[in-house]
Amino acid sequence: MATHSQLRIALNPDDGSWSLMMDGRGLLADCRLLIGGRSDFWKQVAESDDVLSSVVEEKLILVQPHPREVSADSVRFTLGGKLNLLLRLDADRDEARVSLEVEADDIDIEEVRLASGKLGIAKGMVLANGFHSWDPRKLRKLEDLGADEAIESFGCSVVDGELLFGFTGNHVGMNKLVHYRDGRFEAVSRFGLKRFGKIPREELTLVIEFGSSANELLARFAGSCEAPMSKPVGSGWCSWYYYYHDVSEKEVVKNAEVMAKLFKPLGAEYVQLDDGYQRANGDWDTNDKFPHGHRWLTDRIHELGMKAGLWIAPFIIAGKSPVFKEHPEWMIQDEAGKPKEHVSFKPWGGQCYVLDPSHPGARNWLRDLARMITDDWGYDYIKIDFLHYVTDQRRFYANATPVEAYLEGLRAIREGAGEKTFILGCGAPIMPSVGLVDGIRIGGDVWATWGGFEPAVYSSSTRWFMNGRLFWTDPDVLLARPPLTIEEARTWASFYAFTGQMNLLSDNLPELDEARLALLQKSFPVRVPEWVEPVITPVPKPRQSPVVVADDGSSFELSGRWVFKAGDGDYASPTLDESDWTEVRLPHKWDKDLDGFGWYRASFVVPRDFAEKALTLELGKVDDADETFFNGTRIGKTGELPPDYEEAWSLFRRYAIPKDIVRPGEVNTLAIRAYDGGGAGGLYELEPRLHAFEVWRCEDALLMMNLDERERTFAYDLDDEFIAFDFWERELLGRLSKLQVTLKPHACAVIWLRAVEDEPCILGSSAHILGTVDWKRDGNELVGKLPASGYIEPPEVYIYVPASFRITSATGSIQRVGELCILTLPAGVCDFRLSLSG
Repeated sequence: MATHSQLRIALNPDDGSWSLMMDGRGLLADCRLLIGGRSDFWKQVAESDDVLSSVVEEKLILVQPHPREVSADSVRFTLGGKLNLLLRLDADRDEARVSLEVEADDIDIEEVRLASGKLGIAKGMVLANGFHSWDPRKLRKLEDLGADEAIESFGCSVVDGELLFGFTGNHVGMNKLVHYRDGRFEAVSRFGLKRFGKIPREELTLVIEFGSSANELLARFAGSCEAPMSKPVGSGWCSWYYYYHDVSEKEVVKNAEVMAKLFKPLGAEYVQLDDGYQRANGDWDTNDKFPHGHRWLTDRIHELGMKAGLWIAPFIIAGKSPVFKEHPEWMIQDEAGKPKEHVSFKPWGGQCYVLDPSHPGARNWLRDLARMITDDWGYDYIKIDFLHYVTDQRRFYANATPVEAYLEGLRAIREGAGEKTFILGCGAPIMPSVGLVDGIRIGGDVWATWGGFEPAVYSSSTRWFMNGRLFWTDPDVLLARPPLTIEEARTWASFYAFTGQMNLLSDNLPELDEARLALLQKSFPVRVPEWVEPVITPVPKPRQSPVVVADDGSSFELSGRWVFKAGDGDYASPTLDESDWTEVRLPHKWDKDLDGFGWYRASFVVPRDFAEKALTLELGKVDDADETFFNGTRIGKTGELPPDYEEAWSLFRRYAIPKDIVRPGEVNTLAIRAYDGGGAGGLYELEPRLHAFEVWRCEDALLMMNLDERERTFAYDLDDEFIAFDFWERELLGRLSKLQVTLKPHACAVIWLRAVEDEPCILGSSAHILGTVDWKRDGNELVGKLPASGYIEPPEVYIYVPASFRITSATGSIQRVGELCILTLPAGVCDFRLSLSG
């Protein structure tokens, strides 16, 4: 055993297990090193003297090699004479690195379980990360898991805010951490049955870090990944979330003109054309909606002083495209050696296939495509979408793992585009992409509704630590148009401005009213705080059923018997016979083979004391669209059902229940008609999962968001005294060490925190949500400059002036309220000066 300050690794030679000890306690206990494969070789070694035991999981054979050499800080294993493994511990006070060197002699390895044991000191809260952009993120207590449930996290996970587990290498296998209810833990690298000679040591290095908070650990881990950030954070406009497939050349130019006039002076750079312009996927030239072609469009955008961006899905190839017709061998092949059909989607050209980037011809095509987009067509920014389609595959032309094949394609795109081009990965494997992209979408699609804001909040709250460290995070676009209220749009804009992530607009800007345009201006330029993090609050016990919430905050769960029936029919009636329906446990996912309609039903008693209350059903998330009935009356729908199908799988459903259809003290019936257009479906999530992330802090401001449907009061201890200013209320709160703010539903407060001064000082300006102003004190004068001119609303400068000081002159008009002075600047003026005496 080896001792490193507080840490030591201990080996049990009798059963081959190893443990990581800290101050006499088992940090990781009884860990097994397991190697898995599916070939005849694995059947042979499972019965050899080189293994202590074997585990068979479906068709995967897992074997545990026997330790052969034990030294002060390492253990060597051998397997069948063809596999050598060296387990090594390097540790210091705050960090341990348990690494595995694997040398193989031409054998197939499906996976390596570096640590398959038990956490010795975990109390149970796990913050987990999904594999790609749209994978769910989780903040869960182990004790709330079912007996057969597990929490999977890719790249890294944090337990109890004290321990971080992470992989330093993510370029060969899919590296994941798995946590179980009883504290069992696994660190697994999956390779997809690759024939190996040697696996790089860093690929199988498990980092274990110690700290006092989850935020500290995540920031430290991301900072250690050494991803160069060579470009400014991306900002601008994207066509998708207003026009979708109906985008046209004329509309892009109209929006580019507004961007150039109102947002370019504030730092916005890009005008990005999204899906809908192409002839077919794989044939990325323009269709009839863009009669002048790519180069004409980019020239118009460049003439306006903006940069041009283009969406492509480089790994999705339509069967009607020239590249498929000429080179079907470049596609992922099925077992019969023919191109494997992947998805059929009319806007993409019908039946589509997945490009195999491990094929040299496919890589050359990707490289040439990226070069043509940038050099010939003139684009400065490329959004590459649906990238995880490659890592969903198993069979490749070359001897490559899914991650290796994906990275071959990504490197080819980067080589063709050049380092000057901003590349945004979307639907992208997160950790493998580090260093090859400039930005990554970190969550699902948003919509111009309050529920459509939720994916951005939740993904940002669980992947915030990646921004500016691994790449620029893209929470998806900022929207401000109705049906969002101005208060809801204000909260959305405040969140984006506060967190310093990528900021692309996607409304029809020429039709947006001035108040909303002025609001969007306040989120530019993107200011990246020196540090920003969510204030994580306790997580309540997960819901086991939908919940009805009253306007006074009281609630009851619909926790009775739930039944399900596949197919469609007249199933909304309260008196329906359910004898042939299947009882299910919520949350409930349909099998991937079941597409189309399905119905859920439940009966329950509404408590009598809810008779006169305004009630809202918090249903959850339905994959993909639904309409919901209460006692036979439709109370709401989300998405569109066929024939005008439109998915809305990521939106949380909240439906108001009319008082006149509620039967207090009696049995009431809820019926949900759901439609799934492909893949998994069903009522798959029951809670909004935003409760833990409503408060954010950066070095000089605090953001509070009421994401609930009722008025709430927020309190926060600042740990020091600050001069506090409420941006949206234009109110000086005074010198405070504690804050208490009452917020209406869907509202927010942005509180600037400035160092306590006995002298006059500039607090900030109305031009930016974080109040950014360059200023200095020059004798008895305060001199400053706003970031730009051209604001729709006359900019105001907010100044703290103690009562003992008097204003003698100023640039613009002055309004004084106690110790707050509001200086309104003349139109077009950026520079200002304030003279004082006292």
